[in-house]
Amino acid sequence: MSIAIGPSTEHLTELSWDTANFGFPVSRIEAYHLDDDELRAALRAARMFEQKLVYVFASADRELPPALLRDFGGRLVDRKANFELDLAHAPELPDDPAFEILTFGESKPDASLIELALASGTYSRFRVDPQFPSDKFEAMMRTWIARLTAGQLADAVLVARLPGKSKNLAFNAPLLTDGVGRSTLVAVAEEVRGRGLGTQIMAAVHRWLIRRGASRAVVCTQLDNVPACRLYQKAGYQLANVENVFHFWV
Repeated sequence: MSIAIGPSTEHLTELSWDTANFGFPVSRIEAYHLDDDELRAALRAARMFEQKLVYVFASADRELPPALLRDFGGRLVDRKANFELDLAHAPELPDDPAFEILTFGESKPDASLIELALASGTYSRFRVDPQFPSDKFEAMMRTWIARLTAGQLADAVLVARLPGKSKNLAFNAPLLTDGVGRSTLVAVAEEVRGRGLGTQIMAAVHRWLIRRGASRAVVCTQLDNVPACRLYQKAGYQLANVENVFHFWV
């Protein structure tokens, strides 16, 4: 069902990719400048147009009334942390010669990349939301890593391996747009965490971006994902802002 544009739906955006991949209607509301009554009206419109799941993005200090959450099946599922780095001031990070960093050369992910992608979603809002089907989450992550290796969502996939081995122990998939490099997905295998491999692959991506003219790098994670936040801060990133993300099962 297509959503007609009007006073009650002007803040409601259909998400065609999410709808197609999850198998139920999904929409988005940016509530940064909406008061509670305006948000309620937009959620009513989502219900009227038979949307099942609505993502609501709001500022970090926004608290929604319990009645609004109750009436529309809402819950806070993510405190999205956005980090930024001026690449001209990227710190020198040590490399461990036990690992080698190279570009993944296949158009389809292998089993180790898929395993890493699934593990990277531990703190994902799609994982922590108890109403989101687990099979849909796993399918989403498999699709995501497949699109990364196919060059649809990233310009490259850098992987870390032990020399002479084919198993991927970490990866970072950078995307460069208008001089800004984004790490679209980052993962480190649990078996090698604590050995500096995370910062090593971040440094490799920084060099990759600088060679291609990037001046700034950004990455986002969940504020509750303390290990990831620490990794990015160690790699020189500063926390730029935090957003609250709510799921409403209308």
